[in-house]
Amino acid sequence: MVIISDERMIDDELMMVDVMGWMSPKTTSSYIVYGRETGIFDPGGRTSGEGIIKRLNELKISGEQFINFFVSHRHADHSAGAAYLVKRLKNGIIHAHPITIANILDPDRINRATVEMYGNMGEIIESVSSEFLHSITEPNKIDLGRGHVIEVINTPGHTSDHLMYYDQKNGFLFLGDGAGLFSPETGIPLPNSFPPSFRYDEYRNSLLRIMSYEPKIIGFSHFGCVKGDDVKRILELSLNILDDWYTIAMENERLTAVQTIFEKYYDDLRLFSPDFRNQIMNIIAEGFMRNLKK
Repeated sequence: MVIISDERMIDDELMMVDVMGWMSPKTTSSYIVYGRETGIFDPGGRTSGEGIIKRLNELKISGEQFINFFVSHRHADHSAGAAYLVKRLKNGIIHAHPITIANILDPDRINRATVEMYGNMGEIIESVSSEFLHSITEPNKIDLGRGHVIEVINTPGHTSDHLMYYDQKNGFLFLGDGAGLFSPETGIPLPNSFPPSFRYDEYRNSLLRIMSYEPKIIGFSHFGCVKGDDVKRILELSLNILDDWYTIAMENERLTAVQTIFEKYYDDLRLFSPDFRNQIMNIIAEGFMRNLKK
């Protein structure tokens, strides 16, 4: 299985970067595409911003080169880094769903919700003026040059505004949070069923849809990248685990289902510190059941 969990080049014009989500290694990955213009996919939360700037300097990507920030959805651990960076680099633009754009323009409500859920682990989004923001949905395409045409794919489920991005040149599909929390150590993707926005049917339909693209490389936000023949298998595994959670939910009362999911899949989640891992596992199990109204 070809799983990339260390910061490095994936091919000649695509790099995976560990953006140290929640200031911890190997929790959040971003991806940089080198066209005539630069594309950066979900550069993490606000605390990831300085690390990205340092990385761009090391890669000799000058402030004069235009940077396209592709944001998958409104959650702060995906959008706050782009907001931080576009305000400081001043030579780029954020591409995102209209709902995501609205939350970056006026982040007060989502910032309050983030702090309520995660406490001091929550990332805060800075407000960005409209000149640095571009609303996109399918069938938009962004041409970065050198053959890198980024196709926008509407993939609701994790959130209503979730987008994935497909690079037509190299077959790279950026998944955001739409295909699971992936632990390279175990090779297991768990449903990213955070409340209150998760919708099982939409999430499942989006998974089925992206499988039809037959991507050559898939990039998870949390965490790592898979390439080659194992891409299809990992996406199928994501679907199978989602369906297993559904079966558990349908066969048990709510509290029993949450406990069963936690006990059966806890060891497959190796991201985050142990305390935060417990919190995340409880949240996604509860979020799954909350959507099904059990």
